[in-house]
Amino acid sequence: MEAYQMIVVNLAKTYPTAARAIAELGHTQSKQVKVAELAPLSEATAGDWYRVSDLRIAEYGDVLVGSYAGEAVAAWLIAGHKQSTEGTVTFQLKPAIEWHQLVGAPSPGGSWKQGQARAVRYIHTDEYRRYQGKPNVNLWRANTWSVAVAHHSRISREPVPVAAFNTPAKIAVSWPHLGPIEVSITDTGILEISVPHGLRTRVTHQPALQPRRSTRRPAK
Repeated sequence: MEAYQMIVVNLAKTYPTAARAIAELGHTQSKQVKVAELAPLSEATAGDWYRVSDLRIAEYGDVLVGSYAGEAVAAWLIAGHKQSTEGTVTFQLKPAIEWHQLVGAPSPGGSWKQGQARAVRYIHTDEYRRYQGKPNVNLWRANTWSVAVAHHSRISREPVPVAAFNTPAKIAVSWPHLGPIEVSITDTGILEISVPHGLRTRVTHQPALQPRRSTRRPAK
């Protein structure tokens, strides 16, 4: 196999938009996806990226890998690049069909650290050659599409609202010489206890329920 070097870019800001565009195509099977329909991801990965020198590109500019949430979500071959006067570079890309196994695998070089939203790293591919295989555009396309759809389903998940109580439970009890004690639940699910001034209180929590262990033996 031909030896390659990698440039890995962090798609933390641009991947959610690209994943949404791919998911909204409405395809239900990878065979329905066309390479041209993955253009939003190509554009997000292509750049522009800051301070990537021609020397670095000459040394590492074989494969451009897009990384998101600790995962390689895109793999493209670098077909060319253009430097701008503002110090940024934009790549021309085509599918890296020999690297279809890398899409969905852990990001080369590990997860990004805080403050590396537009970061770039350079990777020697020796330890990642296990992800390189026979060229297969169908697998590359399928993996790229399925990873985008999977991430989009997590990105777009709505937060779970706090359950509201339509009839707030409120009870009042009293003991001799203590006065009334009121217990109520707010509409946001917080338990409030009102006690007479000066009464010492203590809050105890019941132990969490443990999941029941299955006693069923696995089928042989």
